Amino acid sequence: MESTGIVADKFYILLTSRDTKCNKLKLPTKFCLKYNDVLLDSMELKLRNGYILRVEVDAVKCELKGVLWFFNDMELEGGEVLLFEYFGRFKFNVYILGRNGSEINYLDKVHCLQQCSSGIVTLGDGGWRFIIFRPPSSGIFDNVDPPAAYINRCGFALPKRIVYVLRNGKKFVSAYKSQTCRFSGLNSMFEILGTDIVHEVRVFLFTFSDTKEVFIIAFDSQCNEIVFPGTPLCMDSSGSYPLLGTYFQIIVESKHRLDDCFVVGIPNDFKELFDEWDNFQCINVYSESMCWRLLIRKRDDYHSATIEDGWQKMRDDLGLIVGNICVFECPIQSYDHFKIRVLDPEEVI
Repeated sequence: MESTGIVADKFYILLTSRDTKCNKLKLPTKFCLKYNDVLLDSMELKLRNGYILRVEVDAVKCELKGVLWFFNDMELEGGEVLLFEYFGRFKFNVYILGRNGSEINYLDKVHCLQQCSSGIVTLGDGGWRFIIFRPPSSGIFDNVDPPAAYINRCGFALPKRIVYVLRNGKKFVSAYKSQTCRFSGLNSMFEILGTDIVHEVRVFLFTFSDTKEVFIIAFDSQCNEIVFPGTPLCMDSSGSYPLLGTYFQIIVESKHRLDDCFVVGIPNDFKELFDEWDNFQCINVYSESMCWRLLIRKRDDYHSATIEDGWQKMRDDLGLIVGNICVFECPIQSYDHFKIRVLDPEEVI
């Protein structure tokens, strides 16, 4: 259910039994204040199995209205966690995590007004999630024990060598111990981010996909996602820097500023980087305060590549003008997470 353009803002709601019997659901205040001017009065809740329900949004009262049908259809009773993703469009992607902390096996059901059947939800289609809660003043930890239901669902696919990816694109390598069903080596996360930042975290969300990576998202006490500062190439809290791997660059032309410009060519000078990409490759691009997702396509001859989607949102957010040189840099062995630098025409790399 991922989209190109800006990387989604996320928040979660821990349902109570009372919530599931009500037709309204309270949204985090911070989220509503941030998007008050752009939230539509009517939006869709979309699940991974294709279930869609249109609900009303009251950004002033921070409420979703018309959700009782959703609770009943999904047989929610309280204790579940709803994870929301918002891409700045007309819908929320919603993921359901059960009372055991693991993402549920979704029901074979769509809304009664939908004229379609539900889809099959797989590990390869967006990964699988589990959540852990941390009490206030929790210290540094090195190991995480996923819920048993999560191991039953994903254990067969978990590799011994795990690459963890943080929200700012930084990566570190550790292990999954199959004998104890445990993720280990998470103390590296604290070394990268610093203990002061991580002390704000009340919830960690782990997502494993068939890319053999585990994405770690953090949430604060108000259920809002914590966006860790920096980029994949910024200094760690320990004072060290990741090694620069490679880069590519695009010079902004007049055609790149057009409203109908979706496809942007990447110069063939960077063919060695193309060889590291899949035929269709999503990359995350980070500035100090924002992150975008671009879809890259290698052309049929594999000697050229183009940005197929996500360019316009990034271009407009950065205020790119004709002549700007966009330099995309990635750490070594991390060809899907890039820092972007924007240079004026007279500047030299």
